[in-house]
Amino acid sequence: MFQGRDKIQGNDQNNLTVTALIEKFFDENAKLLLGYAINKVGDVHEAQDLVQETALQALKRSTTFDPRRGSLKTWIFLILDSLAIDWHRSREKRKLSRIVGVEDDGGSWSMGLTAEMGSRLELESVLAWLSNEHREVIKLVVLDGMTSVEAASMLGILPGTARSRLFYALGQLRSEFAARSGLIG
Repeated sequence: MFQGRDKIQGNDQNNLTVTALIEKFFDENAKLLLGYAINKVGDVHEAQDLVQETALQALKRSTTFDPRRGSLKTWIFLILDSLAIDWHRSREKRKLSRIVGVEDDGGSWSMGLTAEMGSRLELESVLAWLSNEHREVIKLVVLDGMTSVEAASMLGILPGTARSRLFYALGQLRSEFAARSGLIG
């Protein structure tokens, strides 16, 4: 199945393939991984999906595991962390689409919003109704595609503050959109 480099020579793991080690790790640490995933996403069902995706990704990437760079446990938890970050980003975009009332079709947020408003210039004029603090967060998250955490870092504020500003700014935008054109109900 695997040749040479895929085998790990070690104390208790002589001649086990990386794939076998990954499978063994998941069998022995399922509860630990699930608990960690629940802590990351806050939902048991989402956490189960995250652990399953972690197993798939670990198996797909098995040839990239190098025991000289770190333990298998560390490598698997890094994959889980990466997938959890992706999950949060995806969740944040879905949440924004529900708040603003614009569905994300895989394109950028600015494309969806400008379609609603007619043009980026019209969107800019609506943004002028927001406070500078709200406008900065909206521009970074909605127009530039950053996460609220990235925007917070760029603005030198806490992530919770950025999310709060984003929430209130989107509410104001939604009201403004409805008042100006009746597009959002």
